[in-house]
Amino acid sequence: MKLSEINENLGIDYKKEPDLNPLQIAEDYYFGFSRTTGNYRDIAYQRCVDYNVDFTSTQNNIYNMVKKLIKVVCPKCGKDLSGEGGGGTYKAYTVRFTCSDCKTKVSLTVDPEDAITIEFNKK
Repeated sequence: MKLSEINENLGIDYKKEPDLNPLQIAEDYYFGFSRTTGNYRDIAYQRCVDYNVDFTSTQNNIYNMVKKLIKVVCPKCGKDLSGEGGGGTYKAYTVRFTCSDCKTKVSLTVDPEDAITIEFNKK
């Protein structure tokens, strides 16, 4: 996708030449506004969703996307696990989950740049 198309689809005027992942561009655009409008990661993600712009996870957003999109269930008691943190590098990011009932811990490790891709139906 060309930068001009992404700007038009997201309703922004981004000037730099990054890798053209719409989520990455929106994150960079909203980073400067995060102190007054909320978390730039959430704003960028929601902007792509609201405008049906296809995107792929980024290093900045992988933790939030995993928590929003992947339901992790406790292998011991079957209850939903809650995300408790994460960390990693540009090639491997681990999100940690803990069961609030039995305290079982589960870790999910992904490549942050290719872990989740969202493609909207354009019909």
